[in-house]
Amino acid sequence: MRQSVRTKATLETAESRPVNAKIADLCPEDREKVTKLVHRIVEVGTLQEEGEREFSRQREVLEAEVKELRAQVRQDAEEIQELSDELRSATRKAMVFEERVLALEESTDAETRSRLEAEQTLDLLKLEVDKLRALVQRQQDEMKRRMKEQREQFATELRETKEELKEAQELLLKERNERVLEKQRALDQRLERTATIGEEKLDRLHSLLREQQEEIQLNAKEQQEEMQLNARKQQERFDAEMKQLKEELKAANELLQQERLNQVAEKEKLAPDPIERAVETVQDERLVAPQEHVPASRDRSSERFSTSIDSDLAVFEEVKDLYAEDLFASRRWGGLAATSAPAPVRPTSNQFDSTWREALRPGNMSLGPALSAQELSVQEAIEKDMEALLRSEALHTLDALQ
Repeated sequence: MRQSVRTKATLETAESRPVNAKIADLCPEDREKVTKLVHRIVEVGTLQEEGEREFSRQREVLEAEVKELRAQVRQDAEEIQELSDELRSATRKAMVFEERVLALEESTDAETRSRLEAEQTLDLLKLEVDKLRALVQRQQDEMKRRMKEQREQFATELRETKEELKEAQELLLKERNERVLEKQRALDQRLERTATIGEEKLDRLHSLLREQQEEIQLNAKEQQEEMQLNARKQQERFDAEMKQLKEELKAANELLQQERLNQVAEKEKLAPDPIERAVETVQDERLVAPQEHVPASRDRSSERFSTSIDSDLAVFEEVKDLYAEDLFASRRWGGLAATSAPAPVRPTSNQFDSTWREALRPGNMSLGPALSAQELSVQEAIEKDMEALLRSEALHTLDALQ
């Protein structure tokens, strides 16, 4: 059994509006209550079906008994009819006997006895019919009483189940309304608190970030110049080492060529198999191959560095935009803790200058003492972005020098 639970549209927002509310969206207590009610409904339905089947079975049994009794009654009625016919014939005989009384005085006693016997038989038959009628009446009354009791029992259980279901629905509706009211009050309080936040702190943070970014750019330019000098020195040293390695590799290749020629001359004297000659030729080509692949590997490495630099620059731009959006959202829709905390005291000019000089000292790029927690997070993000930019520029410089 699945149900859709919807709150009022006036209390929903674009973020909290469910697409299709279900039983799974309720709290654990509500889900447990709904589960119990569903189980109870299923149990009551099952009991009702079993009771109906039992009632049908008993009804069929009783109907079969009634049919048997009716057949017995019909049989008894036929017997009674036969006896009535016999009685009528006996009555006729009695009348005949009465008519013949005068003529047949001798047979008077016999006729009287036969009449008495016939009357006794008729009385017995009447008693038997009365007993059968009473038995049928008792069985009908018992069947009606049982049917009435079962109907009353089923009606009582169904009424109790409906009352329990109604109480549970009222309780669920009450709890849901209370939760909606609590959420509405919390939302109203939050909107009131966020509405009281001014834009002065955002302007101050923007100016601080602008000044800080200018200082960081100056430091970055100085560090970039130093890194360029170091890169030139490293490139010169690298070129010298590469030149030396090329000379050594050239000498080694010459030695290998000489040895190969010597081996070919010796093997030609011994007349080796042409298949072995082909294998040796392939091995010699593999020995000479590394000299030819050196510039290609350098080209691939430079190409890989250039693609990674472009991707780093793209990531840098995306991260910068994301940090700006997070800063705006955090300042505009700050949590309860930010509104309840006391407002930070703006530092004086002397304190600000001293902390700024301390932050811009060589080897110390942090502005933590002069900034708040959110400003510090933005500052750290900018520092990381500048470091990534410097690394990418250094790699570009190395590629250009190579």
